[in-house]
Amino acid sequence: MEIRDLNDEEQLALMGLIEFVAESNATISEEEQEEIAHLVEAFGADEYRALVEAVDEKLPNEEALRAHLQTIERQDARDLIYGLGLETALSDAENLGHSDMLDWLRGEWGVSVEISST
Repeated sequence: MEIRDLNDEEQLALMGLIEFVAESNATISEEEQEEIAHLVEAFGADEYRALVEAVDEKLPNEEALRAHLQTIERQDARDLIYGLGLETALSDAENLGHSDMLDWLRGEWGVSVEISST
């Protein structure tokens, strides 16, 4: 599954999680900026801006984000969303304040994580 295969609610969940992870510390790292640039490229600039606005409107806090994440049912979408959220989090390994959210989400969605050394 690719980003463009996500439905509207899944896209909102992805953007909400990425925004939460990226904003969980005082500054957005260069690596996090690269992850965000990847999303801009995948969605297109206009769609990306629309999604950011939708997140700000519909998912104004962590509680709303968690509630929305619980509505995502397709496991392949869950795996993609979680994986991209984890990539964004790992890009700023010095600040893992967002690990509680990712730990909760992994359990909630039954996502299995494998770290490979390549």
